[in-house]
Amino acid sequence: MALLFNLLLAACSPLEEGTPTSVPSPTPNDGFKGKIIVGGVFDLSGASSVEGREYAAGVSSYVNYYNSKGGANNFKLDLRATDFAAKAPVAIEQYQKLLKEGAVAFISWDTADTLALSRQIKNDHVPLLSASYDEELVRDPKQQPYTFMIAPSYTDQLKLALLYARKIRYDQARLNEPLQVAYLYSDDDFGRFPFQAGRDFASQSKGFLWFHEGVLQPKLDRENLAKEVNRLRIARPEFTFVQAKPDVVTELLKLTKATSVPTALIGLNYTATPDLPQQAGKAAENFTAVAVQAFPDEASPGLDEIKRYLAERRSISNLTPTTEPNLIPANPTLSLRFIQGWDTMKVLAEGIRQAIISDASGSLSGDKIREGLESIRQLDMGGLTPPLSFGPNQHKGTDTARFIRVENGKWKTIGPPLSLAELDYQNSLPTPTPPPSPTAVPVTTVKR
Repeated sequence: MALLFNLLLAACSPLEEGTPTSVPSPTPNDGFKGKIIVGGVFDLSGASSVEGREYAAGVSSYVNYYNSKGGANNFKLDLRATDFAAKAPVAIEQYQKLLKEGAVAFISWDTADTLALSRQIKNDHVPLLSASYDEELVRDPKQQPYTFMIAPSYTDQLKLALLYARKIRYDQARLNEPLQVAYLYSDDDFGRFPFQAGRDFASQSKGFLWFHEGVLQPKLDRENLAKEVNRLRIARPEFTFVQAKPDVVTELLKLTKATSVPTALIGLNYTATPDLPQQAGKAAENFTAVAVQAFPDEASPGLDEIKRYLAERRSISNLTPTTEPNLIPANPTLSLRFIQGWDTMKVLAEGIRQAIISDASGSLSGDKIREGLESIRQLDMGGLTPPLSFGPNQHKGTDTARFIRVENGKWKTIGPPLSLAELDYQNSLPTPTPPPSPTAVPVTTVKR
C-alpha cells in the first residue's frame, strides 16, 4: 500500500522545470494508432483577431486535411486551440494549460506572444512555430533550441530589400554615389527588432548610406504619420524600407502620394496584403514588398490542394473543442493568413512524422519532434513557399523570398525568388564615390 501511495504521488506531481514532456498515446476509436496533441495559442478576440482567426483556421484545416490522409504515420494530430486575446501573459497561461493536457508541440501567432512563449519552451523541451518571423527566435539554436521559422526573418527580409535596392542601382549602372536609404518602423517588437540589424548591415556593406529613420505608432495614428511623412519629404532618401501593419502602410502610401515624397517604398512581408492595391488606390502604384508565401489568387500545386480541401470540407470537424470554439471560422475562406497557418502546420506535421519514423512507439517527446524538424531537407511546399530545410544549427527553413510590386492596381511578381546568398555578390562591386561633403547629405535622427 505504501508503495502504491508513493507511485500515485509521483504521477500527480507537476513536472519539474527542465523536464522533457512525454505523452502517452492511447489508441482512439477512429482507426488511428494513437494521437499527438498540438497546442495552438491564437489571437481569436484581441487586437489582431481578424487575421488571427484566419491563421487559426488555416492551422486547424491542415490538421483536418492531414488526418484525412492518415495522419502522421497513422497517428492522429489532435489540435487544442486557445485564445490569448493578444495579451502575452494570457498566452503563457494558455500554454501552461495545454502543456498539462499533454501538448508536445505548439503553434503561436504574433511576435509578442511568441517571444513570451520562447522563454518557456526551452525549459519544457517543446518545439514552437509561429507566424512571427522575428530573428531573435532563431538567431542561435543553441540558445533557442525549440523555435523554428518557415520564412526569412524580418532581419533577413530587410537585408534582402537593401541588396535588392542596390541591385536596381547596379542594373541601371548607377554606382557613382552611395545609395541613400531610410527606414520607417512600427514602435513595437515587430518593428524594432530588424532596425539595428538593418542599420549594421548597411554600414558593413559597401554602397549604402543609412541616414534617416522614422518611428510609426503600431496603431494607425494619422498625426504621427503626417509628421513622419513630412520628415521623409525633407530627407529625400532614394529608397525607404517599411515595417508596419497593413492599415498603417495603406495610409502611409496615401500620404506620400499626396505630398509627392520622392522616395521608393519597399515593405517587408506583413506590409503587403492582397487587398492593399484596392485600399490604397493609385497611391499603391509601384509599391514594392517582400513576399514570403503565395497569394490566394496565384497558381500553384499547393494552392490547388487547399482549394480542393475547402471545396470538399467546409467545416472544421476534427478540431478538439477550444476555449472559444465559435471564434474560429467554421467555413474558412482562402486568405493570406489562412495560407500562412496551413503552411506552418504542414511543417510541424512533417516534423512530427519524421519523429514517429525514428520511434514508432508513438509516445513522442518534444525533443524527438525537435529532432524530426531538424531532419527536414528540401520539403516541397507545392509553391506556397520555397522548399524548406532545417538542421541542428539552422532553424530557419529558407533565406529566399521574391519581390512583388503593384502595377495597374494588381500585385505582380518581379523576377525569380532571390536568396541572400544570390544577392551577396554585390559585396564585390566597386565602392561608390563618397559625396563631396558631409553637408551634401541631410542627416536626420529618430525622435522619440
